[in-house]
Amino acid sequence: MQKIICLLFFLFKTTFILCQNEYEKSSDSLLVLINETNDDHLKMDYYINLCDLYVENDLKEIKKINPKLFAVSKKINSKKGLAFYYFYNAILLRNSNQEGAAFTNIEESISIFKEIKDWDNYFIANAKFGHYLILNENYLKAENLLNENIKFALKLNNEKVSYLYYIMSQMYNFKSDYNEALVYAKKALDSEKNISQTIKIYNLASNIYRSLKNFDEALQFNQMGIDLEKSISGLNLLFFTRAIIFFDMKRYHEALDLALNYKKHLVKKKSNRSLIDCNIFISKCYFYLEDYHLANKCVDEVLNVEIPRADIKMMAYGLKSKISLKQHRLNDAKKYIDKALRLLHGNHYYEIKLFVYETKFEVEEELGNYKTALTFSKKIMEINNLNYETDNVDRLNQLQINFNISEKENKIKSLQLQELKSTMKIEKQKNYIIYISIACFVALLSVLFYLKNNITIKKKNALIESEKLLTQKSLQEKEVLLKEIHHRVKNNLQLVKSLLYLQAKQQDVSLKTFVEASQSRILSMALIHENLYLKGDLSQVDFKEYLHRLAQNILEAHKNENKLIELQIEVEPIYFNIQTAIPLGLIINELVTNAYKHAFIIKQKGTIRLVLKKKGDCYYDLNVIDDGDGIGKFKRPIHSLGLDLVHQLVVQINGKLFLSHEEGMHFTIQFKKA
Repeated sequence: MQKIICLLFFLFKTTFILCQNEYEKSSDSLLVLINETNDDHLKMDYYINLCDLYVENDLKEIKKINPKLFAVSKKINSKKGLAFYYFYNAILLRNSNQEGAAFTNIEESISIFKEIKDWDNYFIANAKFGHYLILNENYLKAENLLNENIKFALKLNNEKVSYLYYIMSQMYNFKSDYNEALVYAKKALDSEKNISQTIKIYNLASNIYRSLKNFDEALQFNQMGIDLEKSISGLNLLFFTRAIIFFDMKRYHEALDLALNYKKHLVKKKSNRSLIDCNIFISKCYFYLEDYHLANKCVDEVLNVEIPRADIKMMAYGLKSKISLKQHRLNDAKKYIDKALRLLHGNHYYEIKLFVYETKFEVEEELGNYKTALTFSKKIMEINNLNYETDNVDRLNQLQINFNISEKENKIKSLQLQELKSTMKIEKQKNYIIYISIACFVALLSVLFYLKNNITIKKKNALIESEKLLTQKSLQEKEVLLKEIHHRVKNNLQLVKSLLYLQAKQQDVSLKTFVEASQSRILSMALIHENLYLKGDLSQVDFKEYLHRLAQNILEAHKNENKLIELQIEVEPIYFNIQTAIPLGLIINELVTNAYKHAFIIKQKGTIRLVLKKKGDCYYDLNVIDDGDGIGKFKRPIHSLGLDLVHQLVVQINGKLFLSHEEGMHFTIQFKKA
């Protein structure tokens, strides 16, 4: 009994701490709990919670904690702990650019989660693997992986399918396929139930519309996310996204104000990784507002801390180069952009490549190195797929002229006539290229118009076919549901028969008592079915609503007994399938009815508390507590048909029943969701 009380105390304490809003207080409290407990299983869970807390803000702490998680998992031979160890190790390795080792660790994590059938974390790990493949520009492998997992998640009816849709949307956003990105963002939004993840989806949709230059839609989705976020944490990443949208709209002052406020929030929260990105953005704002001193100061803040990410270093050096260029410090500008170029490799996003190449182009052009400038101008055109668009072709030709003149200048100083001929030849070439470019551009527009028309027709046909398949699938699902309903009715009638049989075997029971008890039990089952058809979802019962209605019926049944008994219900929004809901409803009906009948014989008033809370991913605690007469003060039955039935039903839901009767009666049932 003492061990159970200690365990409940630790679980309560953990739940309380994890509900705190303050990041630092939560982490410190978890560390205290780790030091206090000698239970290695609890210690492992605390380490996992700590890593989950630090993963968005402080990878250095994960680097310290993860080896401890590995050690305790090995000690108790926990596959779950090892799976999380490999998962967090993959994050650390990817952050330090060790991509091969990161892939190996994430695959090991996925394998163990699959082995222990922890499907939620299995899909989360697969989504993280897909994200790494996307960052590595391995889009084909990422798409295949995500599609396979989406099909599997839909088959299992697992809610993490929304997270897979979210990563798929990110992939199409990176590929600049914004229509597909929006399709999957909508799917993610339709299937997501978690508020925090819904906010991330709004943020992603806002970024997609920003990329499409549809700033009205971008701001609308951003505001929806902000409105939803206000209820749980206040200032957040969505304000930073809003700042980026204002920046793209050239509203630099508004962008800067939002970014500075967000920076204060990050400093207070000690979120170093996000603080680096924020400083880069603030530096860009100052740059376009022509405050080069403050722009340079912000970049120096970034470079003065340890930065494992090459893309951040490239952006910082690129900004330093641009600032130096504006301040006419050409040698410094060249030094910084060359540092950025040395960090560049094929796996970086095209925006970073474009930024570095454009800065290099500007520096070399300003230095008069036209040959080098011309090389980088061509690279810029390759990235943008600009098939000789007019403005860029003019600039390219001008660079070609400058390069040719610079290359031949020493040879033609004494040959004025030859110089004149060369100039005329270059002008002819320039005009020729312009004419060819115009012709190519018109031809390209014609081809694009034809392709767009063809794609539109194919999409419409595909949509019709998709709707047809969905209709067929819907009909099949309804047939399956109808069979399931018949099966449920058969099972429930069998259960009613068994209950009536057990009740009939009792001796010295009046007909009225027999009918009332039977009526109460059957009603508790009927309410389950009423909940199902009223909600329209035949697979899940809204148990919070069900408990309130069940309690009201029990209260109505006992209101004429001249007792002032208050029934308090504390339950979170929880959904159970019918296999769990019916036996659990009968258990609650028996325990609460038992308390009404027997707990208040001497006392004529009191309180019955009904508490149902989620304990972990799939575990729950049900507590039925009364402050009535108890066993000591009044001979209260602890063996009866109702309580025997409770014992049998607890076994049916694979649960455990604990009874305390120090003050009143306290029933605790721990069970796992089916």
